[in-house]
Amino acid sequence: MGQFTLSAKFDCSPSVLREYLGVISNIEFITDPDLEIEIIESPILVTANAEIAFSLITGGFRQVLRHRWTTVTDTQIVAEQIMGPTKSWIYDQTISASENGCALRETVVFEPPGGMLGFVFTEDNIMESLTSGTALRHKLLTEQLIAQQSA
Repeated sequence: MGQFTLSAKFDCSPSVLREYLGVISNIEFITDPDLEIEIIESPILVTANAEIAFSLITGGFRQVLRHRWTTVTDTQIVAEQIMGPTKSWIYDQTISASENGCALRETVVFEPPGGMLGFVFTEDNIMESLTSGTALRHKLLTEQLIAQQSA
């Protein structure tokens, strides 16, 4: 079982960050464009027990995934994979106040896929992808929050 965590600080209040992360249409703006994410089915806002179906390209394959939000509060959003290539995937976004704004800690606990897919999507490969993808998401999120404050 793999576990990945990366944190970043943002120059906004925790409520501003939480509001941004809670709007489904914002996902495409903070996702690596190379993944070509497509939202297939979702509510407008992140809500507990709601589901999102989406597809993305990873490892040269278009994958269709379905996640359910299991925890949605003012400071935390947790989604669990209910359909996808990995055996398990839990994605936790936790927001906290910081000296000049807020901090976002993103944690993914996962079990790589089995079978032939497991030879392509190893724990090491998934960790590398999470490292680069989350760092890019934090950069894009910073840009989006700055643009939002300027508007």
